[in-house]
Amino acid sequence: MGLCFALKHQRHCGEKYQPSLVNLNILDKLQLQQEIENAHNNKVAYDSCPLWDSKNHAASTDMIEQHFCQIRGMDGAPCAYLMCKHIVLSPVLGTSNFFAKSFDNQMIKHYLIIKSLDLLLDLPAPDVEPPLKFSTYKAVENNAQCFLELKRIVQGTKAEVYVDKFNLHSKFRAAWRKLYNTFLSIGAKDMLTAQLEKTIQNLCYNWPKRGFTFATFVECHKTAYQSMLSLAKKTDYTAYDPSTRFCHFLNGITDPALAQVKLSLEANSETYSGDFDATVEYLMNQVSTTR
Repeated sequence: MGLCFALKHQRHCGEKYQPSLVNLNILDKLQLQQEIENAHNNKVAYDSCPLWDSKNHAASTDMIEQHFCQIRGMDGAPCAYLMCKHIVLSPVLGTSNFFAKSFDNQMIKHYLIIKSLDLLLDLPAPDVEPPLKFSTYKAVENNAQCFLELKRIVQGTKAEVYVDKFNLHSKFRAAWRKLYNTFLSIGAKDMLTAQLEKTIQNLCYNWPKRGFTFATFVECHKTAYQSMLSLAKKTDYTAYDPSTRFCHFLNGITDPALAQVKLSLEANSETYSGDFDATVEYLMNQVSTTR
């Protein structure tokens, strides 16, 4: 059983059958991996379908990519392989890293035939998709399945119109690239960057008000900064480093009752500037004692 699973696993990763790589040293790993594969159920992924967040495009695209990583196609390969912008050939799996790159390999090498790799490496425009074809009917079915799931994710949001431009099930990848490029293109990225930085720089806490406490102020800052990190993960944007974040966070606190606390934090910036949670905890303790 272990040998059969290993050979199937190699084939899913686009490799030739290599029985010699299967030995006693990896039998435990083979058994564990086989149990994971056998236990996988797409229903769990479908039941936890993410929704497009119009206020956080980068996080939304990240969640969608992760979602399709959890959905397996007709032959067990993660459906995220259909979303790849271009193909990156991976090295042959050796005994020491038999499983190390398996998931990536399944995604980027499974059933896609590229007619022109040059087109894929540098897409000229969001609406221009390189010519692709699928080598099996299973890949066609996977594509149709994913297209319907993408429509479900964006239904009722402003992103829906971009997916609806593609009314053929075979256009899942084109619909995904259109969605991605529309909301994370250079122009969209620059506009989102300006909004996030303005939010963090202008966020202010001067006194507890109804519906806006210090805890609310902290959560608003965390949300904006998390959006920054998501944008940095998906684009070439560089999020604020911990020290810059620390400075903007303290600058936003103008409550006179916390003036001395701010001075103390600034005096110990080497300790606190790199630990936002510790900074918040210190301030929270002071807020609770001054009110």
